Amino acid sequence: AASTHLDKRESWGECFPDVRRLLEKGLSVSATEYINALATRREVYTELKRTLKGVDVLATPTTCITAPRISEVLGREDGAVRAVLTHNTVYASYIGLPAISVPGLTVDGLPLGVQLMGDRNTDRHLIELVKTLE
Repeated sequence: AASTHLDKRESWGECFPDVRRLLEKGLSVSATEYINALATRREVYTELKRTLKGVDVLATPTTCITAPRISEVLGREDGAVRAVLTHNTVYASYIGLPAISVPGLTVDGLPLGVQLMGDRNTDRHLIELVKTLE
């Protein structure tokens, strides 16, 4: 992301602080680290394909917790709450799989989503599935 947005670096100050920190952190990744990360990503994808053979869609909670109060996260965007909120969604993003979050509610009426993750190039299938669920 840092290299993609490098030509817009002068506008990084307009980003949320956590996004800006992640972009800046990305600039410190060496070429060797990046190439190794790509290799690891391929290995993770291969293992996931093997494990989920015959599974079209993987459904997980979008987050492990209900939405926190904004006061619990403002100014602490890189903290434990963010780690918990993004825990289930980083995998699809990391290995390049399409995923969609379908909004729902807990039994107490608090917002909580279901994430549907498919294999590469199954974006349309996920969208059709969500339309069916709605």
